[in-house]
Amino acid sequence: LEPRQLPKPILAYIDACVEITWLMCIQDPPMVITWATEGEVINTNYYKLFQTSGSIVKTCVWPVLLLHNRGPIVSKGYVLPQKR
Repeated sequence: LEPRQLPKPILAYIDACVEITWLMCIQDPPMVITWATEGEVINTNYYKLFQTSGSIVKTCVWPVLLLHNRGPIVSKGYVLPQKR
């Protein structure tokens, strides 16, 4: 599918996402997006659990957003825990 074949609302959404990401990168200091990796212990300070309970990450559903490196949390992420 060619980009020009996408509906205009989808193209507008993509443009907005790229612009927001760019602004997050050029901020001083830049904002940080962090993903949990499979097999690590879930840090509940950074992540909420998605669909089930557990303590080990199966997959990261949504990343955590930090104001800057090691900074305060702007938005918690979501992880899907491994089944016990």
